[in-house]
Amino acid sequence: VRLSRSIADDDLANLPGASKQDVNGHQMWVVEQGPARQAHYLVDGTTLLSGDPQLVAEAIDRGATEERVERIDFMNPDHQFSVVIAPENVIPEQTSSSGGTPQEALENSLKESAKGFAFGMSLTSDVEMEARIDCRDSSGASRISGDIDTALSDLKTQYDAMTANASAGFIDVSSFIDVGRESVQSLSVDSSGEMVSVDARIPGSIADAIRELTENPFIAGMLENAVNQAAS
Repeated sequence: VRLSRSIADDDLANLPGASKQDVNGHQMWVVEQGPARQAHYLVDGTTLLSGDPQLVAEAIDRGATEERVERIDFMNPDHQFSVVIAPENVIPEQTSSSGGTPQEALENSLKESAKGFAFGMSLTSDVEMEARIDCRDSSGASRISGDIDTALSDLKTQYDAMTANASAGFIDVSSFIDVGRESVQSLSVDSSGEMVSVDARIPGSIADAIRELTENPFIAGMLENAVNQAAS
């Protein structure tokens, strides 16, 4: 994970359940939540390496002389926050669905052609997000792009129907519906060569929608009760 602002190694100590482990002079933090174990290592102030403790320890031992992992070169480094998922087997093998719906068709094409995923987010006056899909070949990218476009068109068509009765109750969520509508309409897909990109934008007006919602006496009471219970 690449961060836009620098953090210190001791900041990782604030993670719930974190304990420090020494790896040949380097400090790795391991978070245990039940049977799950996740390791975090601060490579530098703005680069955080996270994953299975054994794999993170092995990466620390290899050090900075290891050649870069070329399969993540498709990520966009310009975002303030970026996450790349590109394991050797990106999607576990399983039986393909019938492909009867746009979502099932997209799932099948991703299983067949996707090599990796990259997610990026930048905070400006709005929240700008991008998802990139690295594909095995250009024909697979074209198919995935077409399936995503169909799925997005279906979502845009259904949005108003799904939210038609959302404001019928005593809590007015019309501002959130407007924000959602603008966000859904901003969704777009494009492909170039072996890469597919999906862009979206959440308008900055979501801050006003949240403020308006929390000023509702009923919601404010629920939040106060939740805080009091957490503190007791």
